[in-house]
Amino acid sequence: LWDGALRFAEQGKEAILKKDIEGSYKALLRSQRIVMELNAGLKHSVNPELCGKLAALYNFIYRRLVEANVKTPWTFQVQYLAHRYPFYFWVIPSGPRQASVGLVLPANQGSQLRRALAKALAACPAISGGHIGETVVGAYPLVPPLERPYADGLIVAGTAARLIDRSIGEGIWPAAWSGRVAAETIAKAPSMKAADLAVYRAQLQPLYNEIEQRWEKGNVS
Repeated sequence: LWDGALRFAEQGKEAILKKDIEGSYKALLRSQRIVMELNAGLKHSVNPELCGKLAALYNFIYRRLVEANVKTPWTFQVQYLAHRYPFYFWVIPSGPRQASVGLVLPANQGSQLRRALAKALAACPAISGGHIGETVVGAYPLVPPLERPYADGLIVAGTAARLIDRSIGEGIWPAAWSGRVAAETIAKAPSMKAADLAVYRAQLQPLYNEIEQRWEKGNVS
């Protein structure tokens, strides 16, 4: 299994370099699924310490594979702001000569948002010229993830499921990850009953583990 995960990851890398979106997606997805199988096969009751370390390793690898699959150069980019680290700025193409851009700042810096956005846009190599068509300002609370992000006829993903890294308020890659898993779950589910959608939560366990660990660290500090 491990050899297969490495082989598909290498195929995904080669496809990314060729800008083969479909090929990179399929290869990296196969590698992700193998890593999930390896994680699911751990026998924690036999050797809790070793399995805990392996689970952490598999979760790390799985996250990097997902990031590679959703953060390809032609899809979108995230830039951490040197003058405001760890808060960040993103650019997501939404059409020819059009993009959705965003800036995340803590609530107590809201009054600086427009000035900070203008500075980030001016420093972004992905955007040159053009103008801002519409500005939308919003906020969301940093609260723990929904433990049960599904119900009859419903799957909740991304920020709506509270899948947010509390250390920087980042929710882009959890949204991309959970959105993709949600789509795959709905496509394969025999019905939209909660019992058939429960696999969605199980497949997001590595993501939940990482977010919950950061919440625990934040509460301790």
